[in-house]
Amino acid sequence: MTIEPSLIVWTVLCFLALVLILKKLLFQPMLTFMDARNAKIEAARKAKEDARTEYEAEARRLADERAAQEAQLRQSGAEALEQAQEELHRETTQKRAEAAQRLAENRTALAEESERITRELEPQLSGLALDLVNHLQHWQDDRHSAVDAETIAAPYADIEHLTAGEHTNATTNRTK
Repeated sequence: MTIEPSLIVWTVLCFLALVLILKKLLFQPMLTFMDARNAKIEAARKAKEDARTEYEAEARRLADERAAQEAQLRQSGAEALEQAQEELHRETTQKRAEAAQRLAENRTALAEESERITRELEPQLSGLALDLVNHLQHWQDDRHSAVDAETIAAPYADIEHLTAGEHTNATTNRTK
């Protein structure tokens, strides 16, 4: 086996030609494709990071906004509650004052009416008192008269109803 220099030269030339042809037709388009693919992947990764950052920023902004709205709602709710309590207290105080005023007016009117009735009935009162005293005396006199009449008539009432025979039996029974 001998080394033939022409064969080596032709082999090297063919190899170099093949490398140039493959580089031009295969490796260059493949590298371009891979670079484009890597660029797309990197762009997608960057877009993903940007989207995540933007999403997180938007989420923080919305959370802050929601917290601010909740705080504002709590404060406005507390203010509304406080206003409602103040209004209720004010109305309650007003109603109590009105009720006290009406009560005082009613008491005054009642006192005036009582005085008016007393003034109207005072002249009649002495006459009514005298009539009542006379009526009571008359009633008491009638009662005493009736009691005296009954007391006197009671022992004799039995005698009138008894016959002569019964009278002797009753007298005998009393003595025993």
